[in-house]
Amino acid sequence: MSIKSAIFAMKFTLIFNQNKISYKMKLNFRSLLIATLALGMMASMSACKKDKKSKTELLTNNSWKVKASIINPAIDLFGNGQLVTDLYANTLFYPACRKDDFMTFKDSGQVVSDEGPTKCDAADVQTTTQNWTFNSDETVVTITELDGTDPVSITMTALSENELKITETESIDNVVYTFTTTFEPK
Repeated sequence: MSIKSAIFAMKFTLIFNQNKISYKMKLNFRSLLIATLALGMMASMSACKKDKKSKTELLTNNSWKVKASIINPAIDLFGNGQLVTDLYANTLFYPACRKDDFMTFKDSGQVVSDEGPTKCDAADVQTTTQNWTFNSDETVVTITELDGTDPVSITMTALSENELKITETESIDNVVYTFTTTFEPK
């Protein structure tokens, strides 16, 4: 049913006041409120009918570049007592030449990592290709070399059209650190 048809039907079903000579619909506050609510419900129902993208579609629709990287708890990287949480702001971890790197997950099950316009070392290859797969509930991405070796599993904590967030944990000197990296579309 079109919205015009629904409004037309509502006008005749929401007659609030009738007199004996003619049937008229009086647009008063109550009928306007009911009509507005009905239209709102129809709009929300049509919005629900839109296809929700799968995680595979969300992951493969963009190329992704790092926009933030943090470590928790803070770590003393240089042994000088200065604790660091923002790895992205630290040029040791993210020099300017790494901030333009990006990766593209393909429907074919391959992920291409690209050095971007600025390479840290001119001798580095521009792109590398690896394989990727999701676990059954699409929350963990496993990346392997093309021959299937060296698997690395990464937990996705958020995935939308505008953001990909991954977490990894690592134990260093009996302290478990959580690394959270946030990507944005390139």
